[in-house]
Amino acid sequence: LNKLLGSGADAALYRIGKGIGASDCRHLAGRLPDVSPEQLVALGPISFALSGFANTTILDGSNPALDDSFVLFYEHPHSYEAESFKKKGVATSTTECFLVAGYSAGWAGEALGIDLHCREVSCIARGDDKCLFVMSASSKLREVTKDFCAKNGLPSPF
Repeated sequence: LNKLLGSGADAALYRIGKGIGASDCRHLAGRLPDVSPEQLVALGPISFALSGFANTTILDGSNPALDDSFVLFYEHPHSYEAESFKKKGVATSTTECFLVAGYSAGWAGEALGIDLHCREVSCIARGDDKCLFVMSASSKLREVTKDFCAKNGLPSPF
């Protein structure tokens, strides 16, 4: 994909992931019509893990609200994207879990009817200890990410 799209590959993977996440959420919501938006969001990490993307650990400070104050800090242990780089012995200078970041934002955004976006701030493919993510309303992502990084001693991607 990098050979075809160059620097646009990461954005393409993110958008593909976001579309898949939203589609998977709609599919499950259609099969479970009595499930609330909160329950649908909670089912996201289960679907995500069963699909083989990664496990999800929600971190302290998250606020899974039903409006644009929604904020989620989480780790994806064993993200298949990062693990594939690690398995090949390839170290990168950037975070690499674009598809899983998009999937999570697509699922949660679809469940809640909010335009959510996600940013990976730490990635094992880059040599970090964990794959950590920040998700919030797109209008707040930059500010929320900078605050999270500052509180956790991480370099801000912005």
